[in-house]
Amino acid sequence: MNTTATEAKLSANTDISIHSPLSEYTKKLEPGVRQRYLEKNSAIGIDPFLIQNENFQPDCLPPVECTDLLFYLVLETSFYTQHLFKAFRSLEAYNQMVSGFMASVKGHIIGANKFVVLAKGRHSQRLNDSLIPIWTIAEKEGTILSAHCVGTGKEGSLTTANYHINSPGIPPTSILQDESNSADNDVNQRAEKDSKLTEMEKNQQDGNILQTKIAKSVAKVLGTTPLVKTLDKARNALREKRNRNDKYCHDKYKDTLACVQTQVLAAHKSVSQEIEQWEKEFLLQHGFAPTYENYEQEEKIKAAYKKKKLSKELLKYWKITVYIHP
Repeated sequence: MNTTATEAKLSANTDISIHSPLSEYTKKLEPGVRQRYLEKNSAIGIDPFLIQNENFQPDCLPPVECTDLLFYLVLETSFYTQHLFKAFRSLEAYNQMVSGFMASVKGHIIGANKFVVLAKGRHSQRLNDSLIPIWTIAEKEGTILSAHCVGTGKEGSLTTANYHINSPGIPPTSILQDESNSADNDVNQRAEKDSKLTEMEKNQQDGNILQTKIAKSVAKVLGTTPLVKTLDKARNALREKRNRNDKYCHDKYKDTLACVQTQVLAAHKSVSQEIEQWEKEFLLQHGFAPTYENYEQEEKIKAAYKKKKLSKELLKYWKITVYIHP
């Protein structure tokens, strides 16, 4: 057998690390996991964690659109299951970005048309843990080729990886274009349809159809959205004796709760900015800071304050720290 044939056989049947240097992270992976990891980064021929930091720039990002995320996260074949992943819950890039879930997003071009994007993200279920390294490889036109998140288990967390992967892939401009789809805007649109009800009152009425205390509390902030209903059902399922030790039921609840926490965090930031902007405009117009009576006279701001208080209480209950960025 000639050398070329031997290398081809090795590439097909053994660890392909013999052809490229390995990072310390890669060396610690189990053989099967390492093979899949190297298959992911084979498009650029180097482990993204080995690329020197000075080669990355914060504005060097691929033009990834929502359709690219849909194909990669929902319709593409998983490295782990070899089936369509259908991770619909992963399409939450906007809320993750505005909530401070992603940090240190930066990119680097390899060759003529390959982008490597590095970022760090918060754990989907342990938000006060250290940031998790993430990388994404995409083509020049935005097609996502592969992505990876450093998990905490032997293989890393697949659900955590897909929870984070969409965020570093989308440039801020694309995220802002999708802002109209956020939970806050959905709540506002519903409230505007009924001029007799404030947003908070509407949310409280909607919350009456929910069964669990946690879902009712969240509904006062986000409204009774499909996600909140899913949380309610998942939490209610855990009350049943037969499900108390069911791993699937527990995982479903934890995953749904992680998405809800993200949206509540985004809502808290949104209303905080709304109140801050109103205070600035009031000061410019009247020459003095608003008093308690002024807040009470503005129904929209009054409702925003209530929403901020409720969201803050939820975040405190979940032990999530609210970071104030300048």
